[in-house]
Amino acid sequence: MTRTRTVVLLAAVAFAVALSGCSFGPGGAGDGGVPPVPDGDDAASTYRALGNVTGDLQVEVVSGDHENRSTLRFAAEVGTRNVRQRVTAPATYRGNRFVSNDAYYWQYNASADVARRYGHTAATFNSTFGTGDDGDFGAFLAAAFDAANESDGTVSALPNVGVGPAPTVVSGDDGEASAPAPSANVSAFVVTYAGTETVADERTHVLVVEPADPDATAARNLTITYYVDRERFFPVRVERRATADGERWSHAMTFSNLTYGANVSASTYRYEPSERTEVVDYATGVVRFPTVDALAENTTVPVPDPSVPDGFEFAYAAGIDLNATGGQLIYSNESTVLVAGRYLSDGIIQSRERGVAENLTVDGRRALYVDLGRSQAVYVYCEEYVVSAASIGPYPRDALVAFAASLDCDDDTDDRTAGSPPPSVASGGERDALLGARDARGDEGGTRP
Repeated sequence: MTRTRTVVLLAAVAFAVALSGCSFGPGGAGDGGVPPVPDGDDAASTYRALGNVTGDLQVEVVSGDHENRSTLRFAAEVGTRNVRQRVTAPATYRGNRFVSNDAYYWQYNASADVARRYGHTAATFNSTFGTGDDGDFGAFLAAAFDAANESDGTVSALPNVGVGPAPTVVSGDDGEASAPAPSANVSAFVVTYAGTETVADERTHVLVVEPADPDATAARNLTITYYVDRERFFPVRVERRATADGERWSHAMTFSNLTYGANVSASTYRYEPSERTEVVDYATGVVRFPTVDALAENTTVPVPDPSVPDGFEFAYAAGIDLNATGGQLIYSNESTVLVAGRYLSDGIIQSRERGVAENLTVDGRRALYVDLGRSQAVYVYCEEYVVSAASIGPYPRDALVAFAASLDCDDDTDDRTAGSPPPSVASGGERDALLGARDARGDEGGTRP
């Protein structure tokens, strides 16, 4: 669950698993053998004692007419940031990896032979297994079961445990990231204990979580259902369903072939790229800033000053010093992310984008329009810079071109600059790693939390 608007890039993946068994309503031990609602603290302590867990993970994402599926092998140490995932299907993404430990997390794209390293922040890493700002899945269990034991089930402080109990794969059926998940963006939820059900051959407790005020989010009919193992309280399946922009949206994760307390080597949670692998280090090459002014004080490139469309809110700013030096401003609503960027060169434009780019003119300047399915971008060539507008999720082409035009090539109109070094070499300041524009658009697949 998330209580604030959060940019979440989803998996393009999954295998639909049929649920078997019967559902029961809440009740005491005498109601046909249905167990009472578990105590939250007992559930949390039992879950946290599981140690290393290994098995298979199947993920299915539906967004409108798009359905994406994949299967992964995983290992995770409960209560830590130690997670490892490897895609086994579909064949297009087989071999993609996600490896996380206390220091960093890595994404490896097997087909491109590119590994990307990131530092942990609340924005870039949020695994239910691990130690997010709002607590791990154990904290969620404690709050949710305790709420379900109350008469109305209302709770105002559910821990943020992301879209499910593990990071997922960022890639669609065409290799692109799908739209962000509809976020609850509410301050109160209702938790209902829906009895027990058999899922993936495991007997589970069923917890249904919904916004206390259905009108508090633009995503209608938002429901998150957790199927939690009755003995170990591991989330065997997590389903999120909603209607976003008039279209159905769902994200389901199912764990199977599980081994609890598994004997896992410490090296499992380390990643060493081969000598031939291209390594992009976002732990040092991308810096996150909480405000536009903070970015402006730490970059030599003029910060974009876009006309932000109605309904979009500022999420964060980013300083980039990788294949191009510049800055980005990220905005989001319930279904779409907009990225406004300005860079010293066109190195931000990837070869894959050039292969499908259309020539156009924006305010009399040469520009490119790139449509990669679930993401689009407009690049405008200024005299000294390249400005870009990108969207993840549904957004009209004309509106995106207008957003790009609002970035303005006249560098004299933006006086929010400073003479300090580029972000990757600046002294002090916030050094949280985050996504660059090309990774936020999921151009080359890979894994992400």
